[in-house]
This record gives sequence, structure tokens and C-alpha cells, in this order.
Amino acid sequence: MTKRIITMTLLFIALVICISLSYYYISGEGEFSKSSYSTARKELISEIDNVFISYRIKWRGIGNPTIKKIEFIRRDGTILEDDSNRIDIKTFIAPKTEIGLLDEESVLDEELNDNFVAVKGYKVRDIFFVMLKVELTNAIADNDVQTMRITYSKYGRTNSQEIPLEEGVISEN
Repeated sequence: MTKRIITMTLLFIALVICISLSYYYISGEGEFSKSSYSTARKELISEIDNVFISYRIKWRGIGNPTIKKIEFIRRDGTILEDDSNRIDIKTFIAPKTEIGLLDEESVLDEELNDNFVAVKGYKVRDIFFVMLKVELTNAIADNDVQTMRITYSKYGRTNSQEIPLEEGVISEN
């Protein structure tokens, strides 16, 4: 009888460990990849009040993550804050609309912003577009954004991934 209880207990523990490891793998498996590239020249942003830049993002993995937030990291490693006095970036999701690089007036005239949704709580399906509304307030090229960090949850677990923005959001050339 005691031998049977020990065997059942060990089997139960092994089952719990297998389920836990499977959950850990499935909830962490997957990645975002950027498949389009846009950047704005510094002099263009200084001539126009605001520009919109889009990045095509694809989710590859098990399940559909929910985005919690998107942050931007400067070349010097600091996170771009909402109260930054150098560059102001507002982030949206466009489920189906890629615009590349457009000035704010064109986006409003063509009513492209009607398709923009909030970042927080966006349920990723496959391909979507991260839209940046960029305003250069007093930017220094050395503090340009170089990385996009997407924080998301999947199956109750929070993960984050950093995606390099090769030339940054603002370029000198």
C-alpha cells in the first residue's frame, strides 16, 4: 500500500513538472520580426510639425500575444519617456495599413488614422503595423531611438522583445 502511494505521488510530481515545463515553453515561444524599414531625415522633421512612420511587424509563434506596451530605447541606452524634451513619439497600431513615411496632414487628409488603435490590449494575429507619430522637439542625433521594445503577455506570462531599428527613427542623411 505504501509503495503504491509513493509511486502515485512520484507520478503526480512528474506530471506537474511536465505540465509546468510545457507551459513555460509555450508561453515564452515565439518572436516578433520587423519586415519593413522607415526612417525620417532630421531636416524633414524640422520642416514639418509631425510625421508618421510605420513598421511592418510579424508574429511567429504559438498563440496570439496581447501587447501591453511599446517603448523606445535611445542610442545611449535610456528609455524615451513621454515627457522627453528632445523627441516626442506617440505609438499606435494599424492592423492593416502601412504608410511608410507621411506627414501628419496627408495622414489626416486620407483618413488613414481612422484605422489606428491603441497599443495597450491589442491582440496580435499575424501581421500588424506599428505607427509612430514623431515630433522633433529639440533632438540631438546621438539620442535618436535605436530599438523598439515590445512588452506582451501570452497565456498569463509577460514577455518582452527588443527589435533593432537599424538607422533609428531619425537619421542625419
